[in-house]
Amino acid sequence: MKTIGDTHGQGVCYIRLGKMFQSLNQYDKAQEYQEKALAIKIEIGDRDGEATSYGNLGTLFQSLGHYEKAQEYQEKALAITIEIGNRDGEATSYGNLGTLFQSLALAITIEIGDRDGEATSYGNLGTLFRSLGHYEKAREYQEKALAIRIEIDDRDGEATSYGNLGTLFQSLGHYDKAREYQEKALAITIEIGDRYGEATSYGNLGTLFQSLGHYDKAREYQEKAIAIKIEIGDMHGEATGYGNLGTLFQSLGHYDKAQEYQEKALAIRIEIADRHGEATSYGNLGTVFQSLGHYDKAREYQEKALAIRIEIGDRHGEARSYGNLGTVFQSLGHYDKAREYQEKALAIRIEIGDRHGEATSYGNLGTVFQSLGHYDKARKYQEIALAIKIEIGDRHGEATSYGNLGTLFQSLGHYCKAREYQEKALAIRIEIGDRDGEATSYGNLGTLFQSLGHYEKAQEYQEKALAIKIDIGDRHGEVTSYGNLGTLFQSLGHYDKAQEYQEKALAIKIEIGDRDGEATSYGNLGTVFRSLGTVFQSLGHYDKAQEYQEKALAIKIEIGDRHGEATSYGNLGTLFQSLGHYDKAREYQEKALAIKIEIGDRHGEATSYGNLGTLFQSLGHYDKAREYQEKALAIKIEIGDRHGEATSYGNLGTLFRSLGHYEKAREYQEKALAIRIEIGDRDGEATRYGNLG
Repeated sequence: MKTIGDTHGQGVCYIRLGKMFQSLNQYDKAQEYQEKALAIKIEIGDRDGEATSYGNLGTLFQSLGHYEKAQEYQEKALAITIEIGNRDGEATSYGNLGTLFQSLALAITIEIGDRDGEATSYGNLGTLFRSLGHYEKAREYQEKALAIRIEIDDRDGEATSYGNLGTLFQSLGHYDKAREYQEKALAITIEIGDRYGEATSYGNLGTLFQSLGHYDKAREYQEKAIAIKIEIGDMHGEATGYGNLGTLFQSLGHYDKAQEYQEKALAIRIEIADRHGEATSYGNLGTVFQSLGHYDKAREYQEKALAIRIEIGDRHGEARSYGNLGTVFQSLGHYDKAREYQEKALAIRIEIGDRHGEATSYGNLGTVFQSLGHYDKARKYQEIALAIKIEIGDRHGEATSYGNLGTLFQSLGHYCKAREYQEKALAIRIEIGDRDGEATSYGNLGTLFQSLGHYEKAQEYQEKALAIKIDIGDRHGEVTSYGNLGTLFQSLGHYDKAQEYQEKALAIKIEIGDRDGEATSYGNLGTVFRSLGTVFQSLGHYDKAQEYQEKALAIKIEIGDRHGEATSYGNLGTLFQSLGHYDKAREYQEKALAIKIEIGDRHGEATSYGNLGTLFQSLGHYDKAREYQEKALAIKIEIGDRHGEATSYGNLGTLFRSLGHYEKAREYQEKALAIRIEIGDRDGEATRYGNLG
């Protein structure tokens, strides 16, 4: 006898087969399987599944041009979702009906010979497909709209089509093409005296220049757009302009200015009752507060945005809010929560067919898994993101994915692979004219060369990154470069230079109000002073190191950054060990370990075990030292961290040498050396030769 579970599973199979045949354009077969699925859903009383089947059949009939039948089925789906209180399904049904009516509008305009209406329908469908990340389809429809508008001499519509195509090319990372089309749109709007369209074109060009890292030009165009919007009394457009300027100032690290403009946008949107825009403003403000390290405030605003988007049925925006909240939780080291929200975002994007957003969610999940030390999972998700971005032709996103994969391979100690991917990212960014991204790639390559012990190359790339960041006025990026150079000079033993660069970074972070970054700089300076204390055996430097690490810890606790808090405890533990305060050192390392286990940070957990192992060795507790180093090694092997694995073998080798187990010591040092040679770590290779000597 067949159970309900068996029948349900059969229904799911029919749905999948129906979708497969529809994708193959075998519509009769697709209809047959979708109708079988529907029959089962009705038979077992699955109302939610019944609605889904009606929706699937509606979409199928739309593909066949049977619009009345499509409408009938989509309305049946809608009625059921309303009846059972499924708000998600209700929103999907409304979206499906919207697409249907656009297609129907197009069919009618063609039938009655309404060329103007036909162009409008093509444009609307193009915009719809762009929002879903179906860029080729979007381009096809926008170019059809443009051709008709040129043919019927509709100059206003022609400008609109150029603008739409410009926005589409920007989404694809084709910035030269995007600029060409936006400037064509601008020229026409000025020529025909369309002030509204002129302002829109200035705003679009401003956003484009921001993507290219041309921030002065971006600001100039956004301010032109706002001036016109105010002049013509367009409150909605004025709010959009303020929001765009806020985003621009955030990119530059001018957070006070960013907050000011986003709050102006929010005030107008509340005044004119623009709920969609209000949600956008709350989300933008949440992102600003996150950049400042004000995580509670960031969460509050992102949750406000989410609530509105759910209320108004904005599925696309709802997914964005879940993704933003996931990023906030990740910054706080709440990785389980981060994963939950990113998976919610992904599920919606797959459901609504948003390919671009789907790729973004896979990339975000990859970053979460990397933070957790789940490197295989991280790689899988980043590669899925990359594949989608290549498939939809998103060059900007493709570069981002290569960069993310490069960073992942570096974490694993796969340096050749890391370099290959970072150089792919750099090549694309130079090709498409993305100055900000180019600087990021130089910085990533600089950090990679530092890991390999190629310090001159590392300095060259970090200085290239810094030069671009200063040139484009990116204060936040400038700070990152100063910090990277400071860390590099510390590795070289140039402590004065290291201190100088870390203090430059700290000064800017305090100036722009970046609390999280401020804490990071205090931690970096603490590490510099600890190195100085070790070299010069100076208690004064150790006191300074402790002062800075405690400042970092205080801020991390204040802003709720659990991951950063653990890092600070670890740094203080290492400092107290240098001072011979072993009880204090153990207390702090154990605090760090407890947090890392709590938040699920496997990579950090291994680091803490290694630190405790080194501490117990200093105390002469060799059994305990071995236990902790072996725990660290086991995790590093488990998560595939080759660089960390080599470090653990080296630490165990040093431990066995202290115990007089010279054969064992040699075996482990040789294992460490073999990995260092394999991954191309010249600096680590030299250290291991020294240990073997």
